[in-house]
Amino acid sequence: MAQQVNSRLRTVDVLLADTDPELAAIGPRASAWMLRIAVEQAIGELWDAVSPAMRRVTVRAQLLVLPKYVGEEVAGEVRLLWSQLSSTTHHNDFELAPALSELRRWQESVTRVTEAMGRVVAA
Repeated sequence: MAQQVNSRLRTVDVLLADTDPELAAIGPRASAWMLRIAVEQAIGELWDAVSPAMRRVTVRAQLLVLPKYVGEEVAGEVRLLWSQLSSTTHHNDFELAPALSELRRWQESVTRVTEAMGRVVAA
């Protein structure tokens, strides 16, 4: 996994561990953004290694091609994550922020899929 992806995941750790009441209002959404960015960066690194032309298509199109390189299980998890994180980061004011348990679950999932994509890049 590249340094940028690891940096995003460390930022999420900091945001989720911070108990500052002022940060509590923005921490969950900021964490979701960092997780989404980490997923998108890992996908971009994969394309740089296996098919640079894929960088020029939409993320949705990239997600459709992903199973060819990482398998259906990982690709399915990436699609679900990206969808959930996109929905969370493009919220309406009346929607609740994601719970800590949900963010931690997403963080574990992002770690898992970015490591899987990193193994493809390293091969």
